[in-house]
Amino acid sequence: MRNEPGGGAIPTYELTGLRAPKNQKFLSPSSRHLLWAGLQAVEHSGWRRETLTPDRTAVFAASGQAGLEPSFIFPGFKVAQDAQGVADWAAIGGPPSRLIDPYFSLRALANSGLALLAMDIGARGPTNNFVQSDTAGAQALDAAIGSLADGLCDVALCGTFESLVTPANELNYRRMGLISASGRMRPFDREADGLVLGEGGAALVLERRADAESRGAVILAGISVNDERPADFMVAAGHGVPRMDIEEATTIDPAVPCTAFKGATGYLGAATALVEVVLTIAALRRRVIPPVVGLSEPAEGIALRLVRGDAGMVPVVARCLSRSWMGERAAITVVAG
Repeated sequence: MRNEPGGGAIPTYELTGLRAPKNQKFLSPSSRHLLWAGLQAVEHSGWRRETLTPDRTAVFAASGQAGLEPSFIFPGFKVAQDAQGVADWAAIGGPPSRLIDPYFSLRALANSGLALLAMDIGARGPTNNFVQSDTAGAQALDAAIGSLADGLCDVALCGTFESLVTPANELNYRRMGLISASGRMRPFDREADGLVLGEGGAALVLERRADAESRGAVILAGISVNDERPADFMVAAGHGVPRMDIEEATTIDPAVPCTAFKGATGYLGAATALVEVVLTIAALRRRVIPPVVGLSEPAEGIALRLVRGDAGMVPVVARCLSRSWMGERAAITVVAG
């Protein structure tokens, strides 16, 4: 990861398999990640769009930074001039307006990814989009689990997406003094100095266990939100911002092994919770507790059992922690399948 716009960017990839390829023109950079992850999740679950029952299929999503980006509108502003040839925003009408992205209003919608994914898989069951920063993914999971428990759907696709590698986000986080000068995220480390902005997406197909077993599906994990069962290890939020890491450390049981992923992924905003759940599922299936990426020496005041190598145990239950910038907190419990 590099300490510049795009430092945690995903390599370019081709989005294939869309039922309506023309819908790609409505996708923002971040909503593309949701479509890519969502279609893969459906395929890997053993379901196909043709076998899903539309009215019994739900889609829940978590999204983040939405709004106008310079790339949407600046081409028009560059040629908008008054009678003397001086740049003038009042002259944006007429020919300059034709240079403005005609789909910018759709791409800027926070729920655009949710809508396009639901349309692509033909889902007409419960849907909702959550935008509460890092805890948005936990809220989407909670809604999906609740809909399954209440019998409102039989399959729930839960996804998340965020792209912070844009000039506007870079300026915003830098103005707040949150960007790492070293270009590295070091959760709980004595050299920690802030964030490296990234982007990402993740998706999970959720079903009631009995239904998944009856169709012979491979069950990767069991998931619950804000469950208090004992965990074999914790996945801390671990932002790499010293004051936040010290505060978070006071809320975690120092006897439980603790790791953090942001040193590898960068800061993913609203995509954080579900991306870290997916990484946790992968760790549980391999029966390992991953070390804290970017950790050299713990910072003063951090009294946690931070994982730095082989934890010496086979984990079965993990808890992923997330917190928003406004103070909301959530915990997602993941049990090996």
